[in-house]
Amino acid sequence: ANHMRLVSILVAMSHVHAEVGDTHEEGASASESFMQLGMHAVLEVESAPFDALNSTSQMRSSMFAGADAGQLEVIGELFHAFPEQGVSGLLLLAESHFSVHTWPEHGYAAVDCFTCGNIPPPPCNSPAAHYHGPVGWRCPNGETASLAKGVWAAVDAFVSALGAQGGKLKWLPRGSSIPNARLEGRQSAGTRALPVGASGTTPNEDLAHTEL
Repeated sequence: ANHMRLVSILVAMSHVHAEVGDTHEEGASASESFMQLGMHAVLEVESAPFDALNSTSQMRSSMFAGADAGQLEVIGELFHAFPEQGVSGLLLLAESHFSVHTWPEHGYAAVDCFTCGNIPPPPCNSPAAHYHGPVGWRCPNGETASLAKGVWAAVDAFVSALGAQGGKLKWLPRGSSIPNARLEGRQSAGTRALPVGASGTTPNEDLAHTEL
């Protein structure tokens, strides 16, 4: 029963993966702004040790190392080892979720982490970063990517604890388009909104708490 429940959760989460790399500016009108409510990070782990990807105990340890580094509050957990090989893991967070599914024979793991709290500016201007083992994280333009805080620190600590030698990280701001008049009304009433641009998100600005 736990296995089927975990599979259902992971399938539901996988539906958001195709959205990563898209922007919320598409379809936005001059009368609307995008209110960011969280950040969805999607990580493809590459060249990771077989044993680390095939052990629920090692996967749990690596995921908790990530949660601790990102100061993410774990409120539940579920892990499953498949009969032949591979594991799935889920940490339920106060901020949302952190999930992993592995293919040990390929040194690969699919990871996603959504959080609505503790979101520093993204590590790169473009929504992608690459991990090169000892060299660390790099932005597409070759600049060093800093993954020192929040969800980014969680990703970095997880990859390091797992012993992976490569990885690809993408992210997507999550939220809702709202009429500008409604947003202005909230702000004039003293409600603090997350940063918004003229037509969408401003992913490199610090995020403030949103009261709905």
